[in-house]
Amino acid sequence: GKQLIYAVIRDISNWQVSQQALNDAEDKLRMIASITDDIIWMRDLRLRYTYLSPSVERVKGWTVDEAMAMKPTEVAPPKSIKKALSMLQQELKRDNEPGLDPNRSRRFQMQEYCKDGSLIWTEQSMSFIRDSNKKPIGFLGITRNITDQQNVLNELEAAKKRAEESDNLKSSFLANMSHEIRTPLNAILGFSELMADEQSDLEERKQFSGIIKTSTNSLLSMITDIFDISKLRSNQLNLKPHPVILQKILDKVFNDFIYHVPDETSAQIKFFIKPISGKLNQVYLFDEERLVQILKKMLENAFKYTKEGSISFGVSLIKESKARFFVKDTGTGIPPEKQGIIFKQFRQGEESLKRQFGGTGLGLAICKELVELMDGDIGVHSSPGSGSEFWFTLPLVSPE
Repeated sequence: GKQLIYAVIRDISNWQVSQQALNDAEDKLRMIASITDDIIWMRDLRLRYTYLSPSVERVKGWTVDEAMAMKPTEVAPPKSIKKALSMLQQELKRDNEPGLDPNRSRRFQMQEYCKDGSLIWTEQSMSFIRDSNKKPIGFLGITRNITDQQNVLNELEAAKKRAEESDNLKSSFLANMSHEIRTPLNAILGFSELMADEQSDLEERKQFSGIIKTSTNSLLSMITDIFDISKLRSNQLNLKPHPVILQKILDKVFNDFIYHVPDETSAQIKFFIKPISGKLNQVYLFDEERLVQILKKMLENAFKYTKEGSISFGVSLIKESKARFFVKDTGTGIPPEKQGIIFKQFRQGEESLKRQFGGTGLGLAICKELVELMDGDIGVHSSPGSGSEFWFTLPLVSPE
């Protein structure tokens, strides 16, 4: 009995080389996955994670283990989930179409949750993982945080929309101004010719003269508004504060409106000043011309949109250091959704009101600019059918 040892020697040099190459490739991929800010992921057809790169923690705050345990509904808002599922289902249905590239990828954008509760915009690039028979068994994807880019796009879109709106408003303003300017000009020219008619008697000429004066004042007011908004926009309007008594200013404004209010209007509308008392009777520094301008523009609006009831205005003390001026009416009122635009230039609460009542749409915009120039705030409380209260606050500054 001889003992024999049988041995099989296999040359595995190629296998060792291949294995080393595979290990090197895996190391490189692992390194790429660990340093990139893109999230690399794999899911099965039931959308369960089978792999998730460490970058998920840098981008979204969750650890790999936390994120892999999450359901799809916990990853993104319902709208984004619906969008992603719809796209994946479409691709699965299309997969058997002849001539379709099995290595194709799809890109889409969606919002995703972060661990701190915030939402980010992401771009998804996805393709199928396939078995040896080329059948889909899962998804391979890359998620990129594009929140900054999306915010820039949103800002550009908003800026474009504002520019288009501004352009439309300016066009509407120019068309409206053309009408508003022609109306008093036509009245001035027409009644000037009638005054020159020798057949007109003295009483008629007085009436024509009054119409010409009213039209001239209307035209002058429009031109003044245009100059004022231009100066305010270019920071060329300078305030000229001096010592004033608020009661005298309110009395002056009241008397001006009593003089100009037609008898038929005053019979239907009760117009009055709320009395001033206490500390507000002292002398303070205000730009009287601009303060009167704001009050008059608010009162003009009140009389324009109030057919019956009452209109009041006045001033009260708030926080011992501010005066709150107000103009209150029982007019048509302003819907809540329109109250945010009425202080913008060229705008009125309803565009139909511009056609019905006229006006340039600059009055309240000028009021807002002037109030802010005087370090104050401005606003409105209103509801349709219940009237409006326009108010503004200004700091009380005593003369030194």
